[in-house]
Amino acid sequence: MLVSVKLVFGEHPENALTLYNAINGTEYTNVEDLEITTLRDAVYIGIKNDVSFLFNHDMNLYEHQSTYCPNMPLRGLGYFADLYQIYLGGEEVSRARLYDKVLVEIPAPKYYVFYNGTEERKEAEDLYLSKAYPGEGDIEIRAHMININAGHSRDIKQKCKALADYSELINRIRENRKKCISKEKAVETAIDSCIKDGVLDVILRKERAKVANALYTALTEEEIEELRRIQMERATKEGFTQGYDQGYDQGSKEGYDQGSKEGYDQGSKATKFEDVDKLTAEGTFTAERACEILGVEYDSYREYKVRDGRK
Repeated sequence: MLVSVKLVFGEHPENALTLYNAINGTEYTNVEDLEITTLRDAVYIGIKNDVSFLFNHDMNLYEHQSTYCPNMPLRGLGYFADLYQIYLGGEEVSRARLYDKVLVEIPAPKYYVFYNGTEERKEAEDLYLSKAYPGEGDIEIRAHMININAGHSRDIKQKCKALADYSELINRIRENRKKCISKEKAVETAIDSCIKDGVLDVILRKERAKVANALYTALTEEEIEELRRIQMERATKEGFTQGYDQGYDQGSKEGYDQGSKEGYDQGSKATKFEDVDKLTAEGTFTAERACEILGVEYDSYREYKVRDGRK
């Protein structure tokens, strides 16, 4: 739910400063010392660096994730490269300064990822770029991932009301979705209750339409990711079970291998078609777009619908 995080912190420096103090144990009060340097270009669908700012000789990059992603350090490497280029005055200026005989001083990178996905994670954990290397490497990037779901990171939330309020807003939306109401209704009802209870009420009153649209879009993406995860787990389990049974009956390694592949393919195809139905049910996506998202051949899906009499 990236745009809304950027709105809460990137467009409200006082909230960014409070968050900085909560994380670093400081008590700075002068918002004028803060310089927002948010990148606005998307890297992939809905994936942007949410908030970065210069303060106290640090380059602070704050990101939000609604699904666990072990590749945050790699993404951070690209983000910081762009941010430092901006800091040094743009591509041409930075290239010239890098060949200077004088040491170019740069702010120290600080990278925090705020996680509030549905997958259970630790209170806090560090992600390292070196984990992606097949061997040893000379460059390291560390991302501090902080779980901001309900019941987690209470100390930081007590020191930063905006972060606590944002976490509460997302929690209310998810609770509404569990009641099987539509995405739009879940978002609108949560916003109403938050305004009533003084949770992010100033921002929600002023930017209601903007926040609601961002939350609705992000909730759709979050549910797509959950569908993909379920698909992989289900297909792997069904493929293994069916493949094992078929391969074992044939009594040979070749039979096992062939059976495993056939079991995986057959066991996942029907459920993928059902997942396409789920994405199209609320009218958010066309069948063709849903097939593209879930990696399903559109023609095969159409044949499935005709065979089942649900054209």
